[in-house]
Amino acid sequence: MVETNSQNEAEWKREEQEYNDLCDRVRELCENIFNKSQEIHDTNKKNMQELVHSTKLAFEEYSHKRNEIIKVIVKESEDKSAEIENLKNQISQMLVSENSYSGTPVDAINEAPEENREADVSNTVPEEKTHKKLKDFGKKKSANIETVVEGDADEEEQARNLIAAAAAENINSVIKKTPAFNQTFKPPKPKVDREPIGEDYDKIKAAAENLKDIHWEILAIMGKQGLSRMTKIVDAFGGRKTQGAIRQGINTLKDMGLLAVDTAINPFSKNLMVYHISEAGNMVYKFKYHQNPVKSEMKKIINEHDNLEHGYGILFLYELMLQDPARFMDVSMFNKKNPIDYGSGNNKEVYVPDIQFKENGKQLTFYEYERGNQGQLDYERKMNKLLRVTRYIYFIVDSKDTLDKMIKIVNKWVDKKNPKELDGYKLKICTATYFRDKLITNKTALWQAEYDFAKSNKPSIITKDVL
Repeated sequence: MVETNSQNEAEWKREEQEYNDLCDRVRELCENIFNKSQEIHDTNKKNMQELVHSTKLAFEEYSHKRNEIIKVIVKESEDKSAEIENLKNQISQMLVSENSYSGTPVDAINEAPEENREADVSNTVPEEKTHKKLKDFGKKKSANIETVVEGDADEEEQARNLIAAAAAENINSVIKKTPAFNQTFKPPKPKVDREPIGEDYDKIKAAAENLKDIHWEILAIMGKQGLSRMTKIVDAFGGRKTQGAIRQGINTLKDMGLLAVDTAINPFSKNLMVYHISEAGNMVYKFKYHQNPVKSEMKKIINEHDNLEHGYGILFLYELMLQDPARFMDVSMFNKKNPIDYGSGNNKEVYVPDIQFKENGKQLTFYEYERGNQGQLDYERKMNKLLRVTRYIYFIVDSKDTLDKMIKIVNKWVDKKNPKELDGYKLKICTATYFRDKLITNKTALWQAEYDFAKSNKPSIITKDVL
């Protein structure tokens, strides 16, 4: 009976653990749905039945709103299609009228050299004074929609491109390429973001004529290399211009609305200014170089790491690690396209590390950069996931306060775990600046707090200033 009870108790513990894991997954799913619906709920205060019920209601409300948005998009797409058809007829009539007056065949117009056609258009544009601000260029004029799904915006944008190209260049071949609109929302993406027409064209032309060589050089460097940081832009000049001249040029472009700037707070630079070419700047760049600028470093980081503060903290760690290629090999901070698969069958999941590399060319290792802006349960889920991926968990944090917070979070998590679950695992934490300093001065001790769960459930504190 004692043996049977022992076996039953072990089985109950296993089932209880599975149930707790299931509850965590359900809560995580519900939180994701609430986040998508942009509603604020405290899921920790709800029992499972209440949580599932409120999540169902939130999802139904979100679905209803999204369907209404799609209906409006369909209606606007149909209106744009009608506008394009009307424009086709007007241009055809204009071409016929012009050809009958001048005696020039239509085919001769279509076969005219490209540069001649562009020259004719530019000669008909009236000149105006340069506008100081160009930030209002290209704003969508949808009166009924404040927010649309990213993929749904392509159709309206395609309509604008075709209308703009036809009006600006007066080329009949553009009309022949007009795609038929449908409700699948899968039109081909345009090569040009948006061609300026009318008043926009006048502003772009006037702005371009008033830019100096250094302004064009800055736009060319940012547009071809995607640079976003002042230091990188200065380095790209190779000493041909002083830092002061480059900074003044960037400020001028920003004042004109051709560049936009954001601040990315991180441990290595408290007020890092991050620049990118604005929509108006895209038009001026296209006006000059006849192609779109590449995606900026800033936009790549946001796409990969959600926000600038998190992303640029990771970027600076990544650049530090590149300075020691013997220790950190195959370092990558863009891992969404190649996530780590774990689990199997219905339990198969993926893990996207902030940074991954091969330590000393052998062991695949992952670093997570944390700013302490999540709750206890969020970090517990992350650590439970990491237990299924690796035996070595590394957290690099943004500040001393976050370090203290993470140690408390890990201690609470450890208290909830069965010691056998953690046997053989290690967890290490340090601040980003500590990591940087020790990487330079003492490459053997990079961590401020270490957990070796084979020996103890408490951390061994390396530095005295850690809580």
